[in-house]
Amino acid sequence: MTYHRVCDVPQEEDGLPLVVSVRRFDQQMRFLKSIGYQSISLDEAVDALEKATTIPRKSVVITFDDGYKDTYLNAFPTLKNYAFTATVFLVSSLIGCSNEWDAEKGCRRVPLLSLDEICEMKEQGISFGSHSATHSTLTDLSGLELEREIYGSKLDLAKLLGTEIRFFSYPHYRTNEFIQGLVREAGYRGACGGRVLAHNPYNLPRIEIGQDNWLHLWWKVSGWFYRVRRNRALRGVKNRLAPTKPPTGA
Repeated sequence: MTYHRVCDVPQEEDGLPLVVSVRRFDQQMRFLKSIGYQSISLDEAVDALEKATTIPRKSVVITFDDGYKDTYLNAFPTLKNYAFTATVFLVSSLIGCSNEWDAEKGCRRVPLLSLDEICEMKEQGISFGSHSATHSTLTDLSGLELEREIYGSKLDLAKLLGTEIRFFSYPHYRTNEFIQGLVREAGYRGACGGRVLAHNPYNLPRIEIGQDNWLHLWWKVSGWFYRVRRNRALRGVKNRLAPTKPPTGA
């Protein structure tokens, strides 16, 4: 599962289809807890993938891209309340700043997590990874620029947080085999992408969560979402009933 913002700013005002209201986020976490789901770490998920073992059936990995301040203000208390953990992917050069990458889209600037907030969350079980150095589209960059975004952000975050940075998240979900190879060479254990069918530890698929009600959320986390996407006949029926929109990763 991947989230971006958890706040009460209307989507039409914010300009991005990546906002979940505080109330809806609480409802989603409460629903998962009520039907017996537990959160597991990315390390546990990759262990299962690499060793071809199974994880508990009702398990979910919760991630947040970008590192918005409202992750600390609104999502973090809810996660603690339901005993869930998560991984937050940070843009290393913009900690304590704002979402500069959205300015060209006409979106308003909003604050990102401060170092103090990150450290408090880390002390209480939240993990952190890299979402690059500047949130640039990696497939548009040269070799030296990629080194800064991938390897440089890892070093910077490790120094700031005093811990190993084990996972990467591709900005805008844009990646290819060459970039995945660079992420591997930089020493990350794995990396998160978006909604893709073929996957490996360096292109882990995630389901984007928005204002989903309990039924939509169950549909996604239960595995039926992927079963339909993998089955051509079922996918055709589903698309006739509710055409699929392309992912809008940020």
